Amino acid sequence: MTMRTHGGKRRAGGFSLLLACTISALFLASGTASAAEPTLEISASADPVESIPMQLGAISSGELNAFVSWSVHPAGATGCGPGPREDVGAIATIEASEEISYGEESATATWTPKVAGSYILCGWRLSTIGVVQAHASLPFTVRPPRLFISLRVPSMVQAGRRFHITTTAQAEAPRKLYEYILPKRGGVCPDTASTAASRAHVVDPDLGAGATGNIWSVNGGPYTKRVSQSLGRPGAWLICAYYQYGSTSSPPEAAAGVAFRVKRASRPVR
Repeated sequence: MTMRTHGGKRRAGGFSLLLACTISALFLASGTASAAEPTLEISASADPVESIPMQLGAISSGELNAFVSWSVHPAGATGCGPGPREDVGAIATIEASEEISYGEESATATWTPKVAGSYILCGWRLSTIGVVQAHASLPFTVRPPRLFISLRVPSMVQAGRRFHITTTAQAEAPRKLYEYILPKRGGVCPDTASTAASRAHVVDPDLGAGATGNIWSVNGGPYTKRVSQSLGRPGAWLICAYYQYGSTSSPPEAAAGVAFRVKRASRPVR
């Protein structure tokens, strides 16, 4: 009996140890599940357009409060760094204005692309003391704005007589439209507004003496503008219009031209 009782105690002790180990393992597993790794997903506007503000987004989760930071890189250049401090080659750095609280939350910010092209968006979830908790990257493409120009002028006008030039313009993003009237040389409009300006005559008399052309801002539309003009020299002429973004010496984003002729004034019958 004594031996059986002693053996029974040994078996009971072994069972107790096994039970304790099992409970500890369950607690550890539960603790691991609750301390999930922080996550971050970033997004950009579906159809970003040059010079129009676009929205950046982030959905992030984690156990502690955090901030979100983004940066933008040209595609094919340096990639995203492991953190904002090591992120070399970015053309823009943007930070969310609000802190992300415990759990899953979203953050937004805006950025205005200045040049159309391909880019990479980098994002980081940062602790309140700047430690990187999660990171992500996203390629996106910015397109030029949609632009429209239509020019109308009589095909033949008389020297010294006033005629009308009608321009219809539309621009998806704010743009300057440069419009000039110039002698027809080589049959086509010059490549840039800068070159056209050097050969131009006044299109809009309201601009005053010494003006080289009609320059107006277009945002939205379509808008129609009608100006009056007269030319004293017979021959072939052009109306040339350019949407220039940045320098007037750079290639235009859109251009249009129309040709017309100026005939000699008819002499009065005696």
